[in-house]
Amino acid sequence: MDAARRRGIDLSGHRSRTVDEGLVRDARAIYVFDESNWRKMVQRHPREAVRVHPIGALAGEGPLFVFDPYGGGGADCERANARIEAILRRVPVT
Repeated sequence: MDAARRRGIDLSGHRSRTVDEGLVRDARAIYVFDESNWRKMVQRHPREAVRVHPIGALAGEGPLFVFDPYGGGGADCERANARIEAILRRVPVT
């Protein structure tokens, strides 16, 4: 949370939630950060696999996956947040 706060992002109200069949079925696209989550999504939801994408695919360059900083230190979180921010800055807002 500290790494996000330094970027002006307030995650205090954020809560994770389990991905269920309804979420997957209703999603037009599903973006995952790391390879482990990509593999799990594709294995658990093979019919929707064509809609599961690594977030790095939005950037058009660089690595497809973002390292999961869970369990790491502040520097790991900072690197992951910097990559995510760089990717999302390239996505046009509609």
